[in-house]
Amino acid sequence: MEQFVFRQNAIFEPSTLEDLIDIVNLAKINNKTIRCAAQGHTESSLSVTKHYLVVVTKLNQITVQEHPKYGWTITAEAGTPLSDVDKVLRNHDPPLTLDSETLYDTFRVSVL
Repeated sequence: MEQFVFRQNAIFEPSTLEDLIDIVNLAKINNKTIRCAAQGHTESSLSVTKHYLVVVTKLNQITVQEHPKYGWTITAEAGTPLSDVDKVLRNHDPPLTLDSETLYDTFRVSVL
């Protein structure tokens, strides 16, 4: 098994949009780049950085509102699990669903 090791300048875990804006401004001031990560259990190199790593799992607010032109709309922050979105939609009055052909129970683990 390979081991991945990297050292970033800083790791941030914003919990509000304002926190995230502050981090972006700090990166600009310090001439740093930002990489984002969510759960962190991937072995991909997408979140490897020598600069700033932003873990978005606390950015998980969901807003549902009725738009006069588009009907019901949902806004979910970057760290929101799809299961939480589904839960909010199911418990909404009236119940709502994602407009997608992807079903949670269609994903399977494959062992070769």
